[in-house]
Amino acid sequence: MKTISWWYGKFAGLLLPLLLIVVASFPTGAEGKEAVKTVAIAEIFQETNSFSPVATTRRDFVAGCLLFGDEIVPFARESDVELGGFLEAVDELGDGNIRVVPIIKARAMSGGPLERELYEGLKRRLLDGLKSMDQLDGIYLSISARCHGC
Repeated sequence: MKTISWWYGKFAGLLLPLLLIVVASFPTGAEGKEAVKTVAIAEIFQETNSFSPVATTRRDFVAGCLLFGDEIVPFARESDVELGGFLEAVDELGDGNIRVVPIIKARAMSGGPLERELYEGLKRRLLDGLKSMDQLDGIYLSISARCHGC
């Protein structure tokens, strides 16, 4: 039986057609073949309660989910949240023309503002990952708009 969060992940994965339209607008490869598009995937997710006196720490993300690089895709394929739905949609709709490059998956329970050092570290890891890519045609970024540092 599918869970509600799986359906939420599928709904989030439905945003992929919009991404595919944008990516499809890039030029094709040699001899009219579709060029493989590279999409970075990243998630930084934590609902911040700015009134909480207790800061969110790295330990909170480790308890939730804190993965980097090649650890992300196998975990996300088994999960029932947004990124799993996105990857399933890439498989179903991407026709083998989308290569995903996982950078960061950081998810913690609701809590106080992130410790400044933690926030800066997550941000640095994301930006360094993007800068290191030789090709970048799109970004799938799953974030909580209420996640912020101290």
